[in-house]
Amino acid sequence: MSRLNSLGALTAGAMLALGACTPPPSATDLNPAGPPMIEQILMNEEYTGSDGQIRTFIGPQLAYGHNDDKAFDGDDGKVVTAVASPSGQSLRVVMDELLVGNSLEMIECDGRVNNKTGLAANYSKVPVGATPDDISKCAGTPDLIQARCTGDRVVCLNETGAPQSRASGGCLVDPNRPMGVPCVAPGEATGVRDALPAPDGDGVPDTDLFIDGAVRIMCKGVGPNLVEAPIDTGTSFWEPAGDQLVPAHGGVSALGPALVLHLTKGLPTGTTCHLVFDPSVTDKDGNPVCAPPDGNVHTDCPGVGDTSLATWGVAALRLDKNGNTPDVDGATVFLGQVLSVQFNTTMDIQSLQDNITITQNGQPWPFTVVQGTGSSSLKYELRPVSPAALVAGDTYVLTIGTGVKDFGGQPLTAAIVKTFTVQ
Repeated sequence: MSRLNSLGALTAGAMLALGACTPPPSATDLNPAGPPMIEQILMNEEYTGSDGQIRTFIGPQLAYGHNDDKAFDGDDGKVVTAVASPSGQSLRVVMDELLVGNSLEMIECDGRVNNKTGLAANYSKVPVGATPDDISKCAGTPDLIQARCTGDRVVCLNETGAPQSRASGGCLVDPNRPMGVPCVAPGEATGVRDALPAPDGDGVPDTDLFIDGAVRIMCKGVGPNLVEAPIDTGTSFWEPAGDQLVPAHGGVSALGPALVLHLTKGLPTGTTCHLVFDPSVTDKDGNPVCAPPDGNVHTDCPGVGDTSLATWGVAALRLDKNGNTPDVDGATVFLGQVLSVQFNTTMDIQSLQDNITITQNGQPWPFTVVQGTGSSSLKYELRPVSPAALVAGDTYVLTIGTGVKDFGGQPLTAAIVKTFTVQ
């Protein structure tokens, strides 16, 4: 579903209505005075139970900030072992006021409009001040787009420097040809992608895309350099709704306004992370985002655009139990079973190949590491190099060395050795 109406420039009236400069009298009011501040960061956190098993808290925890609602009773307001898995983690960054959504999300166009690679090539930023009517004028059939999509607030302009076709079909470079649709010339509008609802759309973009680099997650672990945890721009979004009250429906995940950030690879393990905002991400007055002490929006931030106080820790790299690698020495693997290992975040596959060894009755057992896909993307199969398949009755020793690293270069703290037989 499109979130066109979430773009800050399209809600200017609502933002101007928040013009009071006094502290908010209730938890339902935003705080437009001064710079936009991070009020809370919520995420999933894991812990070790009394039985030694690793579990995840039910519901997201406060990694930064404070809220007096009873939903946070017992929450210590910090996260030191954030879930690292991409499927098990998302961040909700709650702001004290509205951000200009134009710097956070782009809308889908009916063809290529820039020279970026992949999906982003078909997405366009929305000019500040554009209204839903401006967007609607750039949707529809090619003749309507040519007639209506004009002015200084048009969207989906072809900025590639070359003629482009629309997604609805091919095109002809020569517009005088009797058949076919003319190509969209440089500087002209391809039109907004508006196929839904069928058959003619509704004047609203079908989808939007979080702007790559608008917000970045940067982490410090082993090594001198910061490691970035890539954000999934296709599923992350800006949600301008919400306030500081925790509703019965939605719970703490309805606090807002908020940025909801999903991850493509997860978080680098054993690190300390913080958010970095692009300078283009501001409120309506052009102020950049900052983070005050403990999320207290009535105190000053350390500096302009300084978000360094909003930090959290990530769980260490470990071998998870969702692979079929034996958990204890002397375990049995069944003949024909594919041997696999699974970690708690995305791994550097070459480090697995180089730092995992298997012996068969004391002799090297060659294998190739193959990463799983989809829901099994954290599982890595150790496929035998033919004809060295598992042999019934033989004893195998699997050693995972400390040279094994996750995608961010963070290593295991201790080697893992597993001995097993085949039945």
